[in-house]
Amino acid sequence: MSVGNCQEPEYLVEWPDLPDPRDPEAPAGARIAIALHVNAWIHIHEKHIRSSLEPWEEMLSEQVCGQLRQMELAGSPDTEAARQAWEAIGKEIRQSLERPLALLYGEGKSGRPRGQVWLLVLPGGATAFVCGRKQKGFLMTCYYPQTACVVTDRSSRWKQVVKMILWRYCPRSADQRSLCLPGPEHSVEVRSEKADYRYGFRLVTPQTWGFLSAASGSPWRGRLEPWEAAGPATGKRPKRHRLRQRGCERENETWCDHP
Repeated sequence: MSVGNCQEPEYLVEWPDLPDPRDPEAPAGARIAIALHVNAWIHIHEKHIRSSLEPWEEMLSEQVCGQLRQMELAGSPDTEAARQAWEAIGKEIRQSLERPLALLYGEGKSGRPRGQVWLLVLPGGATAFVCGRKQKGFLMTCYYPQTACVVTDRSSRWKQVVKMILWRYCPRSADQRSLCLPGPEHSVEVRSEKADYRYGFRLVTPQTWGFLSAASGSPWRGRLEPWEAAGPATGKRPKRHRLRQRGCERENETWCDHP
């Protein structure tokens, strides 16, 4: 099921008055709302919340997560459990944008640009993908990547996700041992039916991602400041799970086309 079509005006919930990550003054400056379309919610519910591999109990509570996992897939998406889940997801999206911990990039196919995506790292280690529009953003999907699913300590899970994203999208240093802040010409090939490259990477406030400065080519220090929203350390050691192969299907979830 595709969740890339975020052009429909109908949505289940809207999270208002959020920092607009495109504003150079973010998290100050312009504000924007992010909406959740019914198709995107059905996708998040069916493919991710119902998966026992993703630790949604921590974000939603065990009770809400249990209700959603037992819910009939053909039933109405607007239930009390769903509304509590939307509130929890919206809270973590707000915390991510207020830090901020957002990566903006464009997607293209065969040399033609498609649209801009906002990749948000949430305090609990989940990632949210927002389709950016002039007046409003649309949540396309939200899930715990494989990197997050093998770390049981919630307070450090987001740090592992940040490192995974940076090693995937940032250029290597000259000695190949570290990373540099992407320049305007940097692009990355991806495997997807609707996009074959990503470009125009911009880390909102690079210092919160661990970079020395906002200058192009700035080295990555690898040190991330504590994040109160992530909660205290649990003292648990990472627990390894056997995870399913996701491959190209996961790439298709984050595609965003121009209207």
